[in-house]
Amino acid sequence: MKLKIVFFCILSHHFSFSQSPEQDTKILEKSLERMMELQSVAYDSQKEAEESNVTYLTHEDFIYFDLKSGSLLKTPRYYLGNDEDKLLYDGKRQLLSSKKKKLVMVNEKPLVNNPLLLTFVPIRNFLAEVLTNYSTTVELIENKVSNDDYEFKITIHNGWFDWERRKITQKEGYEDSNYVLHIYKDNLLPKRMKMENGSTGHIARTFYNYRFDYVKSKEFWEGNELPDYKRVSLEEFFQTPDNDKGDNENSANTAAVKNLELPDMASDDLIKPFGFKGQVVMLEFWFRNCGPCIKAVPSINMFHMKYGNKGLKIFGVEFREQEASLHSLKTYKTKINMLYPSLYMGGPLAKSLNVQAGPTIVIIDKKGGVIYNEAGYNEKKVSSVLSKSLNLE
Repeated sequence: MKLKIVFFCILSHHFSFSQSPEQDTKILEKSLERMMELQSVAYDSQKEAEESNVTYLTHEDFIYFDLKSGSLLKTPRYYLGNDEDKLLYDGKRQLLSSKKKKLVMVNEKPLVNNPLLLTFVPIRNFLAEVLTNYSTTVELIENKVSNDDYEFKITIHNGWFDWERRKITQKEGYEDSNYVLHIYKDNLLPKRMKMENGSTGHIARTFYNYRFDYVKSKEFWEGNELPDYKRVSLEEFFQTPDNDKGDNENSANTAAVKNLELPDMASDDLIKPFGFKGQVVMLEFWFRNCGPCIKAVPSINMFHMKYGNKGLKIFGVEFREQEASLHSLKTYKTKINMLYPSLYMGGPLAKSLNVQAGPTIVIIDKKGGVIYNEAGYNEKKVSSVLSKSLNLE
């Protein structure tokens, strides 16, 4: 009899923190309901990125969404700000102020979801997709670190969540992708979300200091509260050097950029992207499991085949991972059918060219000058720049 009682106690203890999949998803359903009923949300956030147990990025942001102006299908107005940059989306255009450049960039045709990785609005879409997709697994796991939140491990089988399209994308034979989502127990809102970034890295955001009555005026959405810097186009913005350094240092930095050499992924030969005078060079900055990067590959393959013998050099530039990941990077490059050569260990070059997102396209003209530097992939724009620079028009 004593043995039966002991067994029952052990069983009861186990099921006190192990629930059925239906119970696990009910918590996420309630969380999504809570997120959808809000009219506005503001919060502080810490973003971090790690590769091979080394943190290479960490910064604090203040983030605000005017949820009345959007839905699950439409991106609402938003504001992301930190000590260096402030980004505002007014529903039609993006305004980005840069403390270093002393400029405000005005982008009339923005990729509105590009900066929203792991933020409140796309997490709503993530939950909606996970809860209606039968190729996902949701597991509520025992949280041994904190008692104030639920911790979920979420697996998308044969696919990943595309943060730009805000949808799950799946392909037969593709690897599973894993996410860890923490939900506050008291308000059922996100506390922290972490996603894989390659086989040895991750990106995460932590959410705290939620406010729900943060409302801004019409003048705010017109950008009147941004710093009083000169307003320029996206192209002018990326071609303008930082203003927090003297002229001599800027010149030195320019020379250093043009002399940077990166190893070729296939041969390990050192390639100098700015060293092809007399030829046009197109660089595509990418990283693993970047949905928009994968989406751009077929089009870039086409330019590689079409213009490769007409004076154009195309290189992918992987800018997130370390040398130890070379074998798996090669395997990944083959899997996504990237036919053009790719360089790796591209972090220093990305930093020098102010590349922060994937994909970012940089085009270097025959004289070695940057004539195009734009986050996201616009085939029509890229085609036009290439045609002009290759004298094909």
